[in-house]
Amino acid sequence: MSDSTNKKTGDIRWLLQLAETKKANLLLACLLSVFSAALSFAPYVCVYFILRVILENSGNLAGIPFSSVGIYAWVALGTVILGLLFSFLSSVLSHGAAYKILFELRMKFAGHISQLPMGFHTSNSTGKLRKLMDENVEKLELFIAHQLPDAVGSLASPVVMLVVLFLFDWRMGLACLVPIVLSFMAQAGSLANPESKEFMESFQDLQDKMNSSAVEYVRGIYVVKAFNQTVFSFRKFHDTILAYKDSAIRYTHSVKNSYCAFLVLLNSVFLFLLPVGILIGSRAADYQAFAIAFLFYLIFSMGIAGPVSKLMYVFVQGFMVSSSIKRVRGVFDTPVLSVGVNREKPRGNGISFEHVFFSYNKDDAKGTLHDISFTAEPGQVTALVGPSGSGKSTIAQLIPRFWDIDSGQIAIGGVNITDIALDDLMQSVSFVFQDVFLFQKSILENIKIGNETASDEDAVWAAKAAMCHEFIERLPDGYHSVLGSKGTYLSGGERQRVVIARAILKNAPIVILDEATAFADPENEQKIQLALEKLMKHKTVIVIAHRLSTIKNADKIIVVDEGRIAEQGTHEELIRYGAKYGHMWDVYSKALNWKLA
Repeated sequence: MSDSTNKKTGDIRWLLQLAETKKANLLLACLLSVFSAALSFAPYVCVYFILRVILENSGNLAGIPFSSVGIYAWVALGTVILGLLFSFLSSVLSHGAAYKILFELRMKFAGHISQLPMGFHTSNSTGKLRKLMDENVEKLELFIAHQLPDAVGSLASPVVMLVVLFLFDWRMGLACLVPIVLSFMAQAGSLANPESKEFMESFQDLQDKMNSSAVEYVRGIYVVKAFNQTVFSFRKFHDTILAYKDSAIRYTHSVKNSYCAFLVLLNSVFLFLLPVGILIGSRAADYQAFAIAFLFYLIFSMGIAGPVSKLMYVFVQGFMVSSSIKRVRGVFDTPVLSVGVNREKPRGNGISFEHVFFSYNKDDAKGTLHDISFTAEPGQVTALVGPSGSGKSTIAQLIPRFWDIDSGQIAIGGVNITDIALDDLMQSVSFVFQDVFLFQKSILENIKIGNETASDEDAVWAAKAAMCHEFIERLPDGYHSVLGSKGTYLSGGERQRVVIARAILKNAPIVILDEATAFADPENEQKIQLALEKLMKHKTVIVIAHRLSTIKNADKIIVVDEGRIAEQGTHEELIRYGAKYGHMWDVYSKALNWKLA
């Protein structure tokens, strides 16, 4: 679905277009819902005919044809059962369609966000995306499974109800209709005002913020407990909960009068009917016909509130689901990373940056990277060093297109990375970050993420190469131990080696190491270094490091300062040059001799 089409399409219609594969099921579910709604009024019609049979024979009770009464009673019961059956079948069909649509939507959503640039993920919190993928998508399932058939049935109900209202006496029908119209006007006024629309938006925004703060609170629970903090002192979380509460209370107060008026008017139909009935009765020529109609409308007036309340509920829920659709749709409307028309495969493993400029914020005139140009040759180690915030990690993250550059060119094997298919590009690069992330799966599955087609034997070989076979074998279920279960927990160094095993198994020709040994203790650091040596063999390697001793033997060292390349060369060349790197080496050497007094 193209962006231009998306923008022209209404939110509900956009959702129904996603449900195109289950269109027949949904249409049949809606049709059955209409039949069910229509049949719900049939018992009232049967009541009218029962009243007529009884009142027409009121002078001779023994002469009442109870066989006719029985027929109408059985017809009423039959229509109730048939209506329930249609409702059940409608629910089965809509639920079946909804679950399949929900599955497809979640898969599309997950696939889409995986192709979005990192800028999208950094500007949208984990809590917000979790809510979008979980709660908001779930609301769409509820809409398709319940609210869509109900909405169609609820729209059919007033039509049938109007027919029944004016079928026997239009004057009494009109008297019943007046409070219904007034109740709708009272409620529609509150729903249509700008404040309601603003509330729905702010309600969703506050839920997103509350989810984000909750995720942050849980992730930071170590700090919270270490400093003896509580949820009240974790100000951000506390404030978002209060803001959510205040918003909900403020909106409730703003609609309470209209909602109360809606309920009172809707449940007071008989109060409008009584004076009209008395007036009609006082002038009736045929009291028996009047009595039949009046009794019928008194009984029918008590059943009007249900369908009308349901219709209003569907409107409100549709209003809310529209907000959820808008948010989910907003993600789908975010453009993915583009690939050139002439897709090419890299003709080698060398990396080249040519006059690259980049800014995280396109409106930032200062920018992040300025005129970056260098090459990283196959089979060599290229190190990026410099102060924190100088742009080292940003340079590395541009290689697999976590972000797209503003100008210049980045090429792998002589091919611009924008002309390389994203799958091919990601297969060409292995990352080992300082922040290790392992999924709550078995150790074996975590290693095989690097190459899902690899055999178990290959994964074990990679684990041995990464120096982690020994500690994995000591776990309760060995390679099948699931992280976080049965006391299966790994140290930072052990987790790092599992990630290296993943990268070894992937066997990508380009390896990017971002502070891979930053938090390792001496023993783990030595094992990680040995594992990295096996990982880097015959590869194009980009290393980001603060410990200058770890990159002393690199084939090329690039010094980055304030988003620019200050100098580049080997360790010996840069030391002889005696500029930025020479100063950094002196400071680092002195720091090695520092000790606590």
